[in-house]
Amino acid sequence: MSISMDMRNVKNANYLQVNEEIKRIMGRKGIEVLSSSEAWKKYKWSRKYYKKKPKNGFFVWVKRDSPYPITTCVRIQGKDVKQQLNNLVVLEEGVKSRAVTVCGSSLISSGLHTAGGKIVLKEGAVLEIMNLQSWSPKINVHLKYEYVLEKNSKVIYNFKMIRTPNTFTSSLKFVLKENSTLREKTIIDNKMNSKVVRNLKIILEGENSDAISRLRAVGRDSSTLISNASAVGKNYSKAHLDCQGLIIGKNAKMKLIPALFIKDKRALLTHEASIGRIAGEQLDYLRTRGLSEDEAIELIVSGFLKI
Repeated sequence: MSISMDMRNVKNANYLQVNEEIKRIMGRKGIEVLSSSEAWKKYKWSRKYYKKKPKNGFFVWVKRDSPYPITTCVRIQGKDVKQQLNNLVVLEEGVKSRAVTVCGSSLISSGLHTAGGKIVLKEGAVLEIMNLQSWSPKINVHLKYEYVLEKNSKVIYNFKMIRTPNTFTSSLKFVLKENSTLREKTIIDNKMNSKVVRNLKIILEGENSDAISRLRAVGRDSSTLISNASAVGKNYSKAHLDCQGLIIGKNAKMKLIPALFIKDKRALLTHEASIGRIAGEQLDYLRTRGLSEDEAIELIVSGFLKI
């Protein structure tokens, strides 16, 4: 996905929320965007996807292809702000769509951001999503989402943490039906004293379902990162978990835990995981090319995070 967007570039967002106030809701041809509370009232079928009646959050119903990405932006602006969102995204059969989700805050903001919900792809649907997160060090963030990939559907999921909050906990579950495909990439550059916990679960329910997950994480300063990634093979299916970490900070901590569960002997599940550091030889070489030590480190990190 070749989409360049930062926290300021949200003027054309389909859904824009600042603190608890919805600033903009804008649908497009074939795409309906509502608040979750309004969707609950308007469409009774949506209630089977919401665990309870939602108070806040967005509802996106994609009924046909669109050349434009669906953009949602949620920000915290101020001190001691609390956000709680219950979101639902539904793609109809055969629809192909792109989405950009931008979540974050100003550097001086503080508070709590909690968001969760469900993303449903009906048969043959394709969703390519870029999730950008950029937070103040005084924000705590908790995310919990479930993706349901029905027969022949595909999700390309890209996550990038631009600025880490005080604490960040993410729980993602992907349920893959027959012939569905998942390609997931996560990039986290963990700084300061942030604690990041990533929980990823891929359930391969359908025959010929296929998933690849890749994590690249950098630990700086006194940060902590824990990644729990698992794949469950329940049918003739395959999955690969690739978890790579790079430690820079002297007091940084990192734990990468890939897990594989075979519930059908025809499932082929693999993983690789490693945590390393920057070799002195690399730094020495780059410094002989005229770079300072800090410039050399950033060049190496930049290359490591490109997947």
